[in-house]
Amino acid sequence: MGKSLEHLLIPYRLRVVRIGVLATWLTVASLIAFERLAHRETIEPAPFFLLIAAAAVGAAVVSTLPWQRLFESGVGVWVLYAWSALDILLITLLIAYSGGSDSEIFILFFLTTVFFSASYPEGGQIGLSVFTLGCYLGVLAATGWEVSWGEVIIRLGILAVMGFIASFVSRELIEQMVAREEARAESERRAELLQRVATAAREVSALGPDEVLSNVVDAAVDLGFDAVAILVLDDEQTTFTPTHARGLPVDFTERTFPVTEGLVGLVLENSGTVAVSDYASLDAPVPVIKTAGITAATSTPLWVGSEIKAVLSAGKRGDRSLASEEVEAVELLAGMASRALENAELYEEEHRTVQRLSEVDRLKDEFLSMVSHDLRTPLTVIEGSATTLDVNWDRVDEGTRTKLLSVIGSNAKKLGDIITKLLDLTRMEAGHFEIREEPLEIGQILIDVSSRLDTLLAERDFVIEVEQPLVVEADPTLIGRVVENLLSNAAKYTAAGTKIELLAHAVGGECVVSVRDEGAGIPREDLEHLGERFFRGRAASGPVRGTGLGIAWVIQILRLHGSDLRVTSTVGEGSTFEFSLPLAHVVEETRI
Repeated sequence: MGKSLEHLLIPYRLRVVRIGVLATWLTVASLIAFERLAHRETIEPAPFFLLIAAAAVGAAVVSTLPWQRLFESGVGVWVLYAWSALDILLITLLIAYSGGSDSEIFILFFLTTVFFSASYPEGGQIGLSVFTLGCYLGVLAATGWEVSWGEVIIRLGILAVMGFIASFVSRELIEQMVAREEARAESERRAELLQRVATAAREVSALGPDEVLSNVVDAAVDLGFDAVAILVLDDEQTTFTPTHARGLPVDFTERTFPVTEGLVGLVLENSGTVAVSDYASLDAPVPVIKTAGITAATSTPLWVGSEIKAVLSAGKRGDRSLASEEVEAVELLAGMASRALENAELYEEEHRTVQRLSEVDRLKDEFLSMVSHDLRTPLTVIEGSATTLDVNWDRVDEGTRTKLLSVIGSNAKKLGDIITKLLDLTRMEAGHFEIREEPLEIGQILIDVSSRLDTLLAERDFVIEVEQPLVVEADPTLIGRVVENLLSNAAKYTAAGTKIELLAHAVGGECVVSVRDEGAGIPREDLEHLGERFFRGRAASGPVRGTGLGIAWVIQILRLHGSDLRVTSTVGEGSTFEFSLPLAHVVEETRI
């Protein structure tokens, strides 16, 4: 509760004082009328009026006291005790001077009893009740005790009942006031927390993800937490690394902790918020946090999609406990942090997409440049040779004509190969490409391809090792072109004298074909793009020209055969390109 009970009762007691002063003035007026109209010989006028005057003076003095300051200082209750005691004494003397046991003034004890029962704690009520009883019995004894014990008991019994009822009503009123104050304090606390969260939300609306996380942590500190941090999980959710820590040692964010320490493991297990009032009692508290004196703590997950990416943890030192609204406020802050992490991932993904699209545009530009060159070169040769034959047919000898026609045919074939590869890729990706599978001896295909590339492989340490015969069901033309493409790539991207191997072996009912080289290898960042249309890696950025379609075409052909291309490469050691085809049948192996 925001205020102490004594402080909370100040307005109530101020109202009691006002009512008490008014009641005193009404009583004074009633006593004057009583003396004037009663015409009883038992009343002694002089002392009676002196006592009435004393009561009036007392009421006047009481009405001028600075009760607000007296109650705030803690003295006011004791002044009330003194006032009540003096009133009881005045009533006792009035009874004595107005007939003793026969005096009707006894009824005024009801007023004082109701007053102190409604105003004081139980200890004060009991004390003043005993004082009232003692004064009344004393005045009865002093005035001759002209009353039976039965009358005394009934009078005192009625007095006790009135005091009990007044005390009950007073307690109920005070409990209602306390409950209302607690509800008001809680509402104010919740409103304050929500206001701080809303303020933080407004402040982070235009910030980047890292700034959002920093502001979320600062907002948690503003809520009253002594230590706050974002605990970022690794991809396997086995460890976490603190970031944006507040109220903890600087080196805390430079370390990695297992999720089994602290509350992170419990958050992952429950997929929700966890709060503890005694952090040190955990089976495995984080030593740094325990040493920092954190007692009460709460941790809540930061979700990105359906996965917990981090945890927002906040704690307090000392004996302070966590209120439910504080835990809820941390959860609201965690929601903001989750959106920040999610936006960060979306931003990174969008950034990668933009980069990739830019790269695709670059690759397309390079492709168009390369294709234009690769098309223009043979076209130029064809055009030049054809023009020479057309203009000088009769003036050139037969050998020259034959050579020029051969050049035209060779370059026309190059053009056809480029156009065919482009068209084949388009048809394969559209699902309109058909292969003609037939039994073929793979060894002979590999030997024929090697022979065609003899000039290209002449400066390499080329080794071919093939189990023969290995019969597979495949399209002989397409498989030959696959091997040719892999071998020519190995030759183009390796230096003279580099070892290149072409291998074919039966492994578990399949024929495994491998092309190995001991060249420069392929960087990891290029491997993941290998096979994309138009992509040519760093090794291809030199004098070697190409369309960047070769590996993409190979992959598509192998997929049509139910196979795939497996690539392993180590920079500085070389690369291996490998694919498998089911064996049609296996016969006794020989080596060539």
